[in-house]
This record gives sequence, C-alpha cells and structure tokens, in this order.
Amino acid sequence: MDFKKLAVFIRVLGLIVLGYGGLKWATNQSKPFEAPQETQSWDRYLANQKALVEDSQIERARDGAVKIMIAGGVILFVGFSISSSTKKSPSA
Repeated sequence: MDFKKLAVFIRVLGLIVLGYGGLKWATNQSKPFEAPQETQSWDRYLANQKALVEDSQIERARDGAVKIMIAGGVILFVGFSISSSTKKSPSA
C-alpha cells in the first residue's frame, strides 16, 4: 500500500471538509436587527420574538459548522501525521 498517496488523499479530504465547514460558518452570520416602526408594542414584541428565533437558528447552524471545521482539522492532522511518518527512514 502506498502511504504517500493515502496521506495526500486524507489531506485533500481534510481540506475539503474544513473548507465546507468554513463556508457554512461564513454564510450563517447574524444579520443586524431592524426594529419595526409600528406604534403598537405588540407588533414590536412579535418582531423581537421572530428575530430571537432566527438568531437561535443561525447560532445552531454556526455551532454545527464549527464541529465540521474541527473534524476537518483532525482529518488534516491525520493526513500530515501519515505523511511525516512515511518520510522517516527505518533503522534496521
């Protein structure tokens, strides 16, 4: 088995997973809240509740993206570990 090709494949896989997590994290950023101009307090209350629900959904998506990036970093580390272990010459 060619461990150098395996290490390259694992590193590329780690970069893809890390990039996917980064893209998912970047697209789920909070949006600025714009308070409604209605005069009734009930409408403002409902708008605030809607914004809180949207923010919690975005935060959940960002947390998932961070876990994906951590997994990508671990895969990348394993790829570099395999690569560095194949470079050592065996002492016979």
